[in-house]
Amino acid sequence: MSLQYLIENKLKSFNINELAKSLGYSSTQKLSERIEAVINSDTLGLDSSNYDFHYSTPTFIRKLCDVLTIPSNLCNKIVTEIEARIQIKKFRFKSRLFVETNFKRKSEPIFALAALNGRRYLPVEGIQGIDLNDQLKYIQRLIQSHYSEQTILEVWGEISQYVYFYDEKTIIIFSTSGEVIDSVEKYSTSLATMCLK
Repeated sequence: MSLQYLIENKLKSFNINELAKSLGYSSTQKLSERIEAVINSDTLGLDSSNYDFHYSTPTFIRKLCDVLTIPSNLCNKIVTEIEARIQIKKFRFKSRLFVETNFKRKSEPIFALAALNGRRYLPVEGIQGIDLNDQLKYIQRLIQSHYSEQTILEVWGEISQYVYFYDEKTIIIFSTSGEVIDSVEKYSTSLATMCLK
């Protein structure tokens, strides 16, 4: 049984107009939308800013639980744990897969390099929670698929290898066929940026 389930269950015996009045909402539609956002989210909506000029999301959840007579210590504990999990996820090292071309600039315009810089990284979200051993299998398949579709990155040149930044001190270098070549603690990548002065 989750807090979402408790809220949903308690709402069955409440009149939405009375609930809106208790929480200081003049519009039942706004309140209903806010409640739906909480109920339909694994994180109770705490991972997005939903301030509606009445309450921040954590305050809204606590006030809603209070009005619905859900024990405050239970509600507070769940909200605190989810907020802590969100913070850990937010500041955790973001793994990334870099496409290495050993690029040396000749006459390529900086704006083109900066605009296409994002293509040098392949998305690997969603695998950080699994073991490195299983991540390696996923990365290998990703590399094989990517390299079979393109062997050259526009402007940046021919792909020579792939570099997986697993964490701050574990960097794994793959061949274009997806085989592990090496593992190092440091690896530098070039970066093209533009700024206005």
